[in-house]
Order: sequence, then C-alpha cells, then structure tokens
Amino acid sequence: GITNVEGGLKLTGSGTKTFADRTLNVAGESEFSGGAMNMVPSSTTSAVLTNNGTFDLKGDFAINDANGAGRSLAFNNVGTLVKSGGTGDVAWFAKLNLLSADIVSIEEGRGTLTASQGGTVSGTNVRLNGNTLRYTGGTLTFDNDSRITGTGTLEVAGATGQVVTSAIANVQTFKLSSGTFNGAGTFNVMGSMTWTGGTLTGGGITNVEGGLKLTGSGTKT
Repeated sequence: GITNVEGGLKLTGSGTKTFADRTLNVAGESEFSGGAMNMVPSSTTSAVLTNNGTFDLKGDFAINDANGAGRSLAFNNVGTLVKSGGTGDVAWFAKLNLLSADIVSIEEGRGTLTASQGGTVSGTNVRLNGNTLRYTGGTLTFDNDSRITGTGTLEVAGATGQVVTSAIANVQTFKLSSGTFNGAGTFNVMGSMTWTGGTLTGGGITNVEGGLKLTGSGTKT
C-alpha cells in the first residue's frame, strides 16, 4: 500500500524502524535522528521512500536492506536531502535516485553519504553541495540531459556508472576510485575529475573541462 505524510516524518529514538512492502511519500520537514531504518521488500513487492520536502540526516544512521536480497529498495529524492549531523558515513543499502530539481547537501565536516545499490540521476537541475556523495555498488545510471551542479563531489567507488546511449550527462566535480564507468553516451565533467583507480570504458565520450588528476597507486584502465 501507500502512506502519504504531508507534514514531515520524524525518525527518532534508538529503536530500529522497519519499513516493509510499502510506498512511503513524505513532504514537509522530515528528520532522521536516531536508530536505524530497515527496508524490507518481498519477492514481489518493493519498499520505496520518496522525499518531496526536506529530509535531514542528523547523524551517521544506516538505512538497511533487511533481507539482504537487494530487491526493489529505493529512496527517491525529489526535494532536499541534508546531512547535518555526525562526522562519519551514512550507509545507504538502497538505490538512491536523484530526480527532478533536487538538492543533496552534505554539510562541511559531516562525513559522506554512501549508496551501495546504485541509483538513477534524471534531474536537469540536481545540486550536490558540501562533501562527497559516493556510490559503492550497483549501477548508477545517468539519463539524458541529467545535470549535477554544486560544490560537492560525486564519486564512483566500486559501482558501475553508465550514461545511456545517445544521452548527455553533466557533473560539476567527479571522482573515479574503483569500479567501472561506461556507456555509449557523453559524460561532461564541468569542473575537475580525480582518477585514483577503476576503469573507463564503453563507446561513449568523457569530456573533462577543469583538469584531470591521476593520483594514487591504483591502476587506471
């Protein structure tokens, strides 16, 4: 079924919040300030949370794939996703989809946001501010005319990044540290790109406008 929350969702306390086989749509001012969230899809249904307002991560809290099956778990960000607390990593064991004109803001000194199941970038005005948004697994797909601006860094670190055929995708600052970046489309890095490891492949084009930094001991293929 579907649960719609118009006035904000408060995830508080040390207990685990289990969210199973359901679509949860939230608007308004939401915050995650305690415990962990378990997302539990079945073999035939999905668990999907869509943020249409402001969703504030106030610490280093985990969002887990509770059955470990890697099925249809997704966080769709259509509004503003903020990491305002903690100094470490938020482990995101669900697809993190950046849609429409959304904002991801990881405040200075607040660590990173790590997504291990990939996701989709389809917004034409996605803004990534602050620190690093890191994809460590799954497939990160860039749709046509997708665009990520802002001061933050998008990193592929074990995931497979791809630009679909005939698509043009744009990112301000990009890092490839492991995994693969491929696809038959065009990937424009408007600022700088740092390459410490991993593979660039596929029949597409990568344009780097602000300089390429080849660093670290890892092999770049």
